[in-house]
Amino acid sequence: MDRQTTGQLFAGAPTTRGLLRHMGVGSGSGELEIQIIRALLEKFKCIYNLVIEPSTYQIDLYKKLVRNNKELSAAVEFDWRQQTLEDYIASDDGRGRGEFDVITSVHTIYYGGPMEYNVPYLFDLLAEGGVLAIVLLSDTDSLSQVQRHFLSPSIAGYRYYTKQKLQSFLTTSNVSHQTIDVPRFNIDVTPCFDYSSKEGSLLVVGKATYSINKKYRQKI
Repeated sequence: MDRQTTGQLFAGAPTTRGLLRHMGVGSGSGELEIQIIRALLEKFKCIYNLVIEPSTYQIDLYKKLVRNNKELSAAVEFDWRQQTLEDYIASDDGRGRGEFDVITSVHTIYYGGPMEYNVPYLFDLLAEGGVLAIVLLSDTDSLSQVQRHFLSPSIAGYRYYTKQKLQSFLTTSNVSHQTIDVPRFNIDVTPCFDYSSKEGSLLVVGKATYSINKKYRQKI
């Protein structure tokens, strides 16, 4: 996400508190979440950031980013939770309701249980005027089609959710929401499927990879 997009997303975030409380769902290595935090720091001097991430490796990368950034270390209190959203929900004693000003889920809604349960739960965690931002692909996106055909069947716990599915659920549930379409980028991946090219030679050779190459080469 660029600065303009993050500015649009959090334009309505509460501004009455001195301390903003943020929850990151599936924060990963922090590279994307740090961009969000920086945008929030333009409006708030102090931020409490609850990081929910099941991977120790990703959390270590995130912590390294923080250590190398004095601005973040000084202005943001990080609360590291090595757990999935499902684990967090299971350990919830109800005291966190209405606690967070901003909750972000960047390409993580595909994991961690049914969207129909997790999205309302996250809404309940928001304070008055809080913002829940969910970033996911559109079903018209070519990468989304790759996920549907190749990732959905093989990854345990993966659910093929798209912008359209989320919009339909929110509309049916009478939840007021706003959609912001971020700029799309066109990437020519044709050389990846040409064995004689530098890009094609970098592919891992195997039965699955070969069948994908063969399918696309017939169309080229």
